[in-house]
Amino acid sequence: MRTYYIFKINDELKTMYNKKSNNIYKLLNSIRLSNIKDKDRVNKLYKRITKTINKKLINDYIIRNHLNDFYYKKIGIYHELSNEIENSILIVNNTYIKIVTNNNISTFFKDLYSINDNYFLIDFDNKDYFYLEDLKTKITCL
Repeated sequence: MRTYYIFKINDELKTMYNKKSNNIYKLLNSIRLSNIKDKDRVNKLYKRITKTINKKLINDYIIRNHLNDFYYKKIGIYHELSNEIENSILIVNNTYIKIVTNNNISTFFKDLYSINDNYFLIDFDNKDYFYLEDLKTKITCL
């Protein structure tokens, strides 16, 4: 299983670290691993790195896009895709999106790409990170 955390990166930061996404990964990972005593400083840093996610827009888009799909269901805050090829759960928060999937590339990636290709994905457990736009070719084939 893979767990992806998806962030909407500040445009300035993305431009500044255009070819150095490892720096964005390091910043977000340091926030994740930070001490609770530094909560105010960490929150300020997080707000400078990321932009707020439009939770309603994403939830409505995913529901509308998969409404007639037999393998899709929404239960509370969870969007679930479950078929013989993929089992994925997506949760939308105000500050990040979380996808837990048995695939390296979830169908939900295509949905998110349709909304905004500027999302930055991190699988902290596998130290894997990339911009959604980097998967454009693979996503459009889904």
